[in-house]
Amino acid sequence: MIRRHATFAGSAAEALLVGAAGATLAWLVGGLVQPAVGLTMALIAGANGAVSGWRQVYAWRTGRGLAALVLDSTWATLPVSAGLVAHVAARASKDRGGFERSLSYRENRHVYRGGAHFQAGFALTLGNVISSAGDVSRARRRKLITDHEAVHIWQARWFGPSYLVLYLGWTAVGALGGVLLWLRRGRLGKVVLHAPHQVGRGIGVGQTFLAVHRAGHDQARDIGLEALRPFGHRLLDRLLDA
Repeated sequence: MIRRHATFAGSAAEALLVGAAGATLAWLVGGLVQPAVGLTMALIAGANGAVSGWRQVYAWRTGRGLAALVLDSTWATLPVSAGLVAHVAARASKDRGGFERSLSYRENRHVYRGGAHFQAGFALTLGNVISSAGDVSRARRRKLITDHEAVHIWQARWFGPSYLVLYLGWTAVGALGGVLLWLRRGRLGKVVLHAPHQVGRGIGVGQTFLAVHRAGHDQARDIGLEALRPFGHRLLDRLLDA
């Protein structure tokens, strides 16, 4: 019982401190643009700080925890606002999204086994929140979260409001590249006019559809996004060593 109260008190104290710190940072930075911008950013950063502090996700001992809080509360408040929507979606879903503490505690991110998603079985990263992580007890799925989706979180932090534009741009380039390769080589997939008895998940029997393999699209997009990762880490290391 004593340990439980101590844990509650620690989480509550961190929620208050991180929420207040995040809101203050956002107000100071956003206020330089316009008071209304500062207020909006402060509300977003304060909410993120409170949730993140309560769940103790920021890794203070590594230095990256402080960098994550500063970026989440300033430059990356737009992506973080999308993350707050993901929190709400998770809370409204089954088992409140299934918060995965083992992948969140002091990892500078929030991970839900369920929650928001565009397509069943596919993880979705919004701001500092990874939703629909699935069965992370499986090594392959866990690696997807730690080695791939977590990278998107830092990309969103480094590129802030421009991240969505960059992501959509790479997606468009990847899609175009995939289609061009398909037209040129005919190796990435084929057109299916009438579905056989069963064609993958989500396609009903007898439905007519066009299927183009997404490998070229995903690969081209991910090459571009992954290329940004070393830049971000080098910049962070320089900032921490300064």
